[in-house]
Amino acid sequence: MTVRTAMAVHTQSKQPKLLWIGWKQIALACAIGAEHAKKESGGRLDTPLYRRVMTDFLRGTGFIFLNKDDRAAAVRLLPRWDEIDDWRSSLPRTRQQALNNPREVWAAYVEHRRELGDHEAKPHPTTRKRRQYSTPLEQYEALLGLVAMSEERAEREKHQCEYFEALAQEVAKRAKMDDDTMAEIRAKVRAAHEGETESSEE
Repeated sequence: MTVRTAMAVHTQSKQPKLLWIGWKQIALACAIGAEHAKKESGGRLDTPLYRRVMTDFLRGTGFIFLNKDDRAAAVRLLPRWDEIDDWRSSLPRTRQQALNNPREVWAAYVEHRRELGDHEAKPHPTTRKRRQYSTPLEQYEALLGLVAMSEERAEREKHQCEYFEALAQEVAKRAKMDDDTMAEIRAKVRAAHEGETESSEE
């Protein structure tokens, strides 16, 4: 549910922009994805498996199109989100409306802390206090949501494949191609497609 909500927020953010409350949903969803990828890779973050699982998650949710620095900043803010949110809520309405991007919010918060005499305020958030990002139930629901979306996408792609196959057969029929010619073209197209896929994975 968390991931689905964040995906809906991301879709709506294209008109006109992603808001602060939406960033929290996306941060929570990305934290769920990172935790899942970490478990899949045996607890390590520096493995190809972790990167592949996380990339699949980001592609599946559409979050891969968000600026990666903004995504990372939003996740880093999670342990301190409530205190930052309280500070932001105390600002004038116009200032709140201007502060939405996680990196910009953090920079403004650090400046505020320094004005209060907190010379230890850092340009990057620290994890001085931790909290549970999501419960196992929320993670389970989120992953089931991804499964459902993947199945829906697979079904849609199946129908598209059937449509294009029928269209190709009709074109071949009108061009009066024989079976050998059609098989040769299929092999050529398949080889080209597999070559493109391998290049993109590298």
